[in-house]
Amino acid sequence: ATFYKHYSDKYDFLTSYICLLRDKFDHQIWRPEHKGFTTEYFVSYAKQLVIFISENSAAIDNICNSILFSSVLSIIAEQNYNDTYERLRVSVSQGMKLSAPVEVVASMITGGVVGAVYVWLVNGRKTTPDMLAEQVGGVVKSVIEH
Repeated sequence: ATFYKHYSDKYDFLTSYICLLRDKFDHQIWRPEHKGFTTEYFVSYAKQLVIFISENSAAIDNICNSILFSSVLSIIAEQNYNDTYERLRVSVSQGMKLSAPVEVVASMITGGVVGAVYVWLVNGRKTTPDMLAEQVGGVVKSVIEH
């Protein structure tokens, strides 16, 4: 009964927990030298996400093998899209130029990062986390800087 006072169902709990982890992750990667949500911030965010996943591979493996995997992936993608969209919107209001509307760039970045990490995970992590992080960061940079 106490559980349902705070959460409507297990997916609501899962979303809440993922948001908590995301906030913790965000706090760890924020660097004052970014001076706002610059291209460097978004590239760093993508790189650090890959490294975070690699460092937590046991938990990630459990999630990948869980019946909740598609739900977790969907929640993560939605939360990352919302964060990326809002940060890009702020960046554009501060003068950042994008080659497409904010929602398109945010969806490309989010889908690209989630997709690249997913393929890396299910294909046996054939490259090092650092190499994948560099590759993902480079693609994110090219999407933002056009």
